[in-house]
Amino acid sequence: MRTLEAVLIALIIALATNYLAEMSVVLSLRNRDIRSLEGCELIIAWLDASGVLKPWIYSLNYEALNSTLSEILGVPFELVVYDGDGGVLMIVRKGSATEYYSFAYLLTGVNGNLKPRLLVLRVAEDV
Repeated sequence: MRTLEAVLIALIIALATNYLAEMSVVLSLRNRDIRSLEGCELIIAWLDASGVLKPWIYSLNYEALNSTLSEILGVPFELVVYDGDGGVLMIVRKGSATEYYSFAYLLTGVNGNLKPRLLVLRVAEDV
């Protein structure tokens, strides 16, 4: 009986720690200047870790990417998705600017298939 209690307590602690870690990422995104290279890295990595980025990229869901990035960033941006051969698969854009901060992110594949996608996110510098 004590073993079962210990396992349940460990499970509760692990779930709470995971929740707090996810919330700290969200809070750090809100408190950080997202128009920096580090902010772009956090946004794309957070979307990937939350499990929504890969389905959107591999199904070419332009609307979901555009609305999500528009709401998170709040500034002009451009996201270009390249396939493994360097061909452009999709461009998601809102607004325009003369200078951008850029960040590249690599997705290696989905469901065990090697289908690399290179994401280049450019966020407006001069707002």
